[in-house]
Amino acid sequence: MERFEKNKLKNFVSSSRLEGIDIPIFDEKASLEKILAKHGRPLNG
Repeated sequence: MERFEKNKLKNFVSSSRLEGIDIPIFDEKASLEKILAKHGRPLNG
């Protein structure tokens, strides 16, 4: 199960990079809301 979670995270970061959003994986202070706000993207949900 841990391998699945690592792959899921890696795929999410890779697909986000394709969208022009760089997500720092190991930054504990980074939240999805802050990252999207920095890039001027709304959080859908």
